[in-house]
Amino acid sequence: MIIELLNGKKYDIEDYGLFVEDYNIPSMNIEHSTEFIEGRQSVIITESNYRERLISVRLGYYAKDYLNFFGIRNEVFSLLGRKDAFYIIFNEEPGKRWLVRTGSQ
Repeated sequence: MIIELLNGKKYDIEDYGLFVEDYNIPSMNIEHSTEFIEGRQSVIITESNYRERLISVRLGYYAKDYLNFFGIRNEVFSLLGRKDAFYIIFNEEPGKRWLVRTGSQ
């Protein structure tokens, strides 16, 4: 997996001893605004908007020893613990990048 910052700088998580164990990208979440009109058997959709969706990624790591784990952990926190949005690119879909923000989960 590649992490690409908005300024174009890229980080390959493998360089940090990390690998993707699993990830989930749910289908689009669309919210519809509707209006009821007397005499009709259904509502009319007046507006549709995409809502946010939670992309979850479970990472594994390779640590040389017990102490190396803490260095890797701190680098991961630094890399992913950003307030700004960034892109993630999964190796399985190298032409697709997802604009994301780190969540609290």
